[in-house]
Amino acid sequence: METSKRMLKPPIKISILEKHESEVSYCWKALMIFSYVIILISGIASSLAIGSVVKMFGNECVLYSSPTLLSVVNKSISIDTSSTEFYWGAMSYCNFCQFCPVASVIFAGIWGVLFVMCGRGGNPDSK
Repeated sequence: METSKRMLKPPIKISILEKHESEVSYCWKALMIFSYVIILISGIASSLAIGSVVKMFGNECVLYSSPTLLSVVNKSISIDTSSTEFYWGAMSYCNFCQFCPVASVIFAGIWGVLFVMCGRGGNPDSK
C-alpha cells in the first residue's frame, strides 16, 4: 500500500461530564469510603507487623536473610549461627516494607477526607 493512499482517522474527542450529586449512586460513595478505611486498617496492620518482626530479631532486617531458628519461647528467638552462615538483609528493605504502608495510610486519609468534603464533585449549576 502506498503512503499517499493511507487515510488518517480523525482524533477521538473525549469529554468528561459532571453528574449532579443526586445522580451518583450511594453504593459508589460507600464503596469509596469503605476502600479508604480498608487501606487505613491494612496499612497500619502491615506496618506494625513488619516493625514487630524487626524488633524480635534485634533490629536486624530478616528480608533476604536465611537464619536457622532453634526455638521461640515467650517472644525470644534463638538463632543457630554456628550451623549456617547467613547475612542480615539491608535495613533499607525493611524500612521500605514498614514505611510504604504508612505512606499509603497517609494518602488514604487525605483522599478520604477530600472525598467526604467534596463528594459531589463541585458546585452544581443553580439555573
